[in-house]
Amino acid sequence: MMTRLALALLLVSAPNQSFAFYLTGIRLQELCSQKNMSLELDSMLNVYMMGIVDSTAPIVEAMRPFCIPEGTSAKKVTEAVCKHLTDHPEGRSHRAGSLAATALLQTWPCR
Repeated sequence: MMTRLALALLLVSAPNQSFAFYLTGIRLQELCSQKNMSLELDSMLNVYMMGIVDSTAPIVEAMRPFCIPEGTSAKKVTEAVCKHLTDHPEGRSHRAGSLAATALLQTWPCR
């Protein structure tokens, strides 16, 4: 909860920053590829990924697009999505949320 609040405050307080209506895979890959990633950026990526995971929570289990095992860390989810973006550069112009969902489906399909 505290991390999400910090992210919201970061986004609101960004001076003269213009945000697109959605994050693209190109920008997400740039973030994933950062060398010596700051704690803030690492946290932001993890929160973004967990937001995608949380968005499926209301969906009946039998209809969920992916099934991440209980206890999987946000870091592991982020690593899976970042790996997918590296392995599939052809789709990076699409929305990051859709690409992340695809990565999670391929990594943790429901059986």
